[in-house]
Amino acid sequence: MSSHLKNMMITYSQDQIMEKLKYGQGLDITVVGSVRKSQTALEYLILVAITLLLVSITLRVIIFGMKTVNTAISNYTKEIQERIIQNL
Repeated sequence: MSSHLKNMMITYSQDQIMEKLKYGQGLDITVVGSVRKSQTALEYLILVAITLLLVSITLRVIIFGMKTVNTAISNYTKEIQERIIQNL
């Protein structure tokens, strides 16, 4: 357990717990498992966001490359077509 989590935890003696419950006061209890699950879920969401960002960048590069190749092929075919027409 990290020192940060240890500092967050508040411990009560049995008498203090009984007194707080007797007067209807809440207990300040940090559940370490919940903190870890939340941290893991947050890390997972960050990883998913980074993955989606990388996928979108990759798709943009691929689409741009395809457009460039398509334009180059189109220009080439027009040039060849004009040369064929001139040679006839």
